[in-house]
Amino acid sequence: MTALTSVASRAAQPTRDEAALCGVRSVRFVVPASIGARFADVLGEFLLWTPYPMDRRLDGSFVVTLGLERGRRWRYRFLIDGERLINDWEADDYLMNADGSSTSVLAT
Repeated sequence: MTALTSVASRAAQPTRDEAALCGVRSVRFVVPASIGARFADVLGEFLLWTPYPMDRRLDGSFVVTLGLERGRRWRYRFLIDGERLINDWEADDYLMNADGSSTSVLAT
């Protein structure tokens, strides 16, 4: 089983019950409007650190829902306007990087 469940088609998404049986947790990532981003991506271990585009809402925030393997601790960050990496201040934990920065952690 891969860490990331395809989100290309909502019709192909498992129901909440199916996801639980498959060992997948549906996780919603949100970048708040207060960041003032033109666009935002989520990137993390579950995406092999490849930026994944988030949908802009009318209020200026960004959101994406991904299916992640349960029972793991995943490191991730947000890429804002293709230039700046930020943490999710709603994360479960943070890990320090060698350069002194930190990375968000999500426990599934």
